[in-house]
Amino acid sequence: MPEDELGVLARAFNDLLERLDGALRTQRRFMADASHELRTPVSVVRTAAEVTLSREARAEPEYREALGVIAEHSRRLGRMVDDMMTLTRADAGGLPVERGDLYLDELLAGCVRDAAVLARERSVEVRCTSAPEVPFQGDERLLRQ
Repeated sequence: MPEDELGVLARAFNDLLERLDGALRTQRRFMADASHELRTPVSVVRTAAEVTLSREARAEPEYREALGVIAEHSRRLGRMVDDMMTLTRADAGGLPVERGDLYLDELLAGCVRDAAVLARERSVEVRCTSAPEVPFQGDERLLRQ
């Protein structure tokens, strides 16, 4: 390519097209991954509802079990959608990052405490061992999320 103004413009245009192509490939990959991840819980919710409704009369425990499955997978779907929104906002620069000094071991210990409360309801024990005082700089709110 020539080194004149037209050559410089052509290289700049080619670079732009390459970046656009890369962005489109990344977007397609994200959409494929998201579709794959969402397919299972949507399928489980739909199947649980259809099977439960397929028979006229069911005992209360059967309804409760089906609703429990639906609730669990609905929560999973909600978390996935929240995560996708966070990624989208971060990618668009709409997610402010407030960096600060913190200790990852303390952050992790707090998260483990929070998770342990929820886990106890399901008879699950959560434990964590970590190195003492792991200094880090980052957004504590986003890291907790």
